[in-house]
Amino acid sequence: MERDNRLKVLNENEYNELYGYPGFSIEERSVFFSLSDSEVEERDKLRSVSAKIFFILQTGYFTAKRIFFTLDAENSKDDILFIIDRYYPDFSMDNLSVTGRVRLFQQKTIADMSGYRVFRTPERKLFAERAAYLAKIHSNPAYIFNELKNYLDNEKIILPVYSFFQDVIGKAISDEIKRCGEYIIKKMNKSLTEKMEDFLSAEDNSLYSLTLIKKEPVNFTNTEIMQEVKKRQSLKPLYSFADKVLKELELSSESIKYYSSLVSYYSVYKLKRTNSITAYLYLLCFVHNRFQQCNDNLINSFIYHVNGYFSDADKYAVQAIFEQKISGSKNLKKAGQILELFLDDKISGDTAFSEIKQKAFSILEKDEIPRLTDFMKKTL
Repeated sequence: MERDNRLKVLNENEYNELYGYPGFSIEERSVFFSLSDSEVEERDKLRSVSAKIFFILQTGYFTAKRIFFTLDAENSKDDILFIIDRYYPDFSMDNLSVTGRVRLFQQKTIADMSGYRVFRTPERKLFAERAAYLAKIHSNPAYIFNELKNYLDNEKIILPVYSFFQDVIGKAISDEIKRCGEYIIKKMNKSLTEKMEDFLSAEDNSLYSLTLIKKEPVNFTNTEIMQEVKKRQSLKPLYSFADKVLKELELSSESIKYYSSLVSYYSVYKLKRTNSITAYLYLLCFVHNRFQQCNDNLINSFIYHVNGYFSDADKYAVQAIFEQKISGSKNLKKAGQILELFLDDKISGDTAFSEIKQKAFSILEKDEIPRLTDFMKKTL
């Protein structure tokens, strides 16, 4: 994989998956270096054994990866030895030699047989225009690459070299950032510009500190949520502008999220060193997303606490019912004692009812009787 200043589109594994040598196992060599009747026919048209070996090698590689390689005997040594052993056992690898012209001729033959065509210069402009269009939909390099690759696969066009993708995608994204950044700067007034600069220059303990605003609440405690409210207030003036201008730019939600993620990814120091066109675009997308995230966090906090209140209320209700049942069960015995007053021979029939009530209240307090009668109505 190339190590240069070009845009990184693929990681190491992704690059090797597409552009790396196949690395066949013994079983895979038996499959990919087996020729169809038409391939045998084309091979037999070649004069030298070296050319035939390279034809088989390139056919197997193309079948596996759908690209052609700048072949050398060292990288393909095991594969070449397999082909020699299978097809030309009397041939010595030391005698293997093929010119670049023969190699390119074979590639065209193999591509034609497979229904593929080589990526040509006239298609570069169309390809660049397609990349520019995709950059407006989603500025993630991996997204643009996958869409361009899908287009080439559907059209049966052989993938160009990786550096070409890097250059085309890099320019498309750069042009899109320039378009958006210049428009943003044009629309910003002095007050908004100062607020943007505040985010980049504020101390870490400041309300406007980008480092502080990046931080999401770790829980829904009062301290964390009050901090989130303050962050929302600090973002509000810029959010109103961001919401308006990003709509005017017709930036997709995916592009906004992607540019916003770069603010979270890069350090404040690196953002300060970025040119204003790029930094303002990234920051505005970050403000837009972070403000909405503040709203979501506050809503989720409200839901969390309301659910907590409901949960506490349910627990209290269960506890209250349990206590009422315990209390009712205990007071049932006292209810029996009150009923026995009406059968007590020691109480004269001339005794005033008020006295009987007092005796009853001495057994069970007056305010407990309504609870007991309610309990008895529900359980008996």
